[in-house]
Amino acid sequence: MDEMNQNEMDVTNMDQVSADAASMNMAAGAEGEFAAADNGAFDPYAAQNGYSSMAQKAIAEDEIPENVFGGIIGAIVGTIPGIALMIILGQIGYVASIAGFVMAAGALYGYKLLGKKTSVKGVVISIVIMIAMIYLGERISWTISLVRELSEYFEDVSFMAVFTSFHGLLGELEVGSQFLVDLLMVYGFSVLGAFSTIKKAFSRK
Repeated sequence: MDEMNQNEMDVTNMDQVSADAASMNMAAGAEGEFAAADNGAFDPYAAQNGYSSMAQKAIAEDEIPENVFGGIIGAIVGTIPGIALMIILGQIGYVASIAGFVMAAGALYGYKLLGKKTSVKGVVISIVIMIAMIYLGERISWTISLVRELSEYFEDVSFMAVFTSFHGLLGELEVGSQFLVDLLMVYGFSVLGAFSTIKKAFSRK
């Protein structure tokens, strides 16, 4: 009888030890979950503070006065690397389509840098400048090529003479359609560059 009572007490003690161990494991698991929450879980208060900071930044940017004249200068300067790339690629025999991408991004970034903000007005002005500068760059590149070719047959062929009578020469040489194709390809890449840059600029607001 005493032995049976002893066995029952041992079983009871073992059950108690098992229950205590299970409780400790559950507590450890809960602490781990709380630790995980502290380390990487979604914190609504931190998110709210982040959104507030973004909103304040957007409001502060909207309050900055737009410098249109400075933006125009910035857009023109921003297209210069694209023009240089267009001329260099054109002289080594490549269609400088990628230069349109560079020129679009440069015009929009230059406007924002000196215009102090990105606005719909700034985007429109930048696009107009970009269109004009792409044409100018392509015309310069073609003029250089024409001067080089015509100098093999004629003396005293100057850059300014070819540049001023550019479209007439294209007609006489029957290469006007090729110039138009090259120009449209550059414009196509500039659309991609402008879209990507505008999307990034306005998505940050």
